[in-house]
Amino acid sequence: MNEAIASPGIGPTEERQLQELVHELQQLYHGQLVAVFLYGSAARGNFVPGRSDLNLLIIVQSVRLDDLGRAATLFRRWRKLKIAPLLMAAGELQSASRVFPLELSDVKEFGRLLYGSNPLAGIQIAPEHIRAQCRRELHGRLIRLRQEYLELGDRRHALAGILAGALSSILPVFRAVLRLGGAQVPTTDEAVVEAVAARHHLARDLFTTLLAHKRGSRQLATADFERLLGHLIGEWERLIALVDAL
Repeated sequence: MNEAIASPGIGPTEERQLQELVHELQQLYHGQLVAVFLYGSAARGNFVPGRSDLNLLIIVQSVRLDDLGRAATLFRRWRKLKIAPLLMAAGELQSASRVFPLELSDVKEFGRLLYGSNPLAGIQIAPEHIRAQCRRELHGRLIRLRQEYLELGDRRHALAGILAGALSSILPVFRAVLRLGGAQVPTTDEAVVEAVAARHHLARDLFTTLLAHKRGSRQLATADFERLLGHLIGEWERLIALVDAL
């Protein structure tokens, strides 16, 4: 079994458990397993135990329904690790780079190879595909954000989860905006927010507040949520205009 590369965001216990999980994936897929990547907050160094998922990109020769069933059983047993698996066939990677360029850009740049060879090394991700997904994500998520607000009723406390989810959606777009502008993408979410806010004059304090709220390091009063949501929607519309201009 390949040794897992140590990730700065997770501890030795998680590293050991990931190695055990990769070993089980090898047994499950036999010679069909091509590569396993750790990506997301754990690979970039933003992992928060108990809150963050462990995102895994699992690349196999082919994805069959019976294999999916066995994999589902495996991941149910590993639920304690909060694994968020993404399963792809090796032959899908080129087309996936056109449909999911934000995710694959992050895996290429920050992902940690836990097993196998690196089939992403030869995949080129075109800027026009990054722009297209940014537009889809921003427009679609803004519409869902308005819909979620309409469905709240008197459950104003639920705005906390909506704000955290909205920030999770916008951070990959922030990293993409930096790439499209030719800037180096920082590893931490805090530095990404700082870089985008400085380069494009977005509301730094809003996004750092939401980031601290999402991480659990800052408690917000329910009365703050609507004010922050209104501010966020305004900045979201500015970000849409920014992406359209890139």
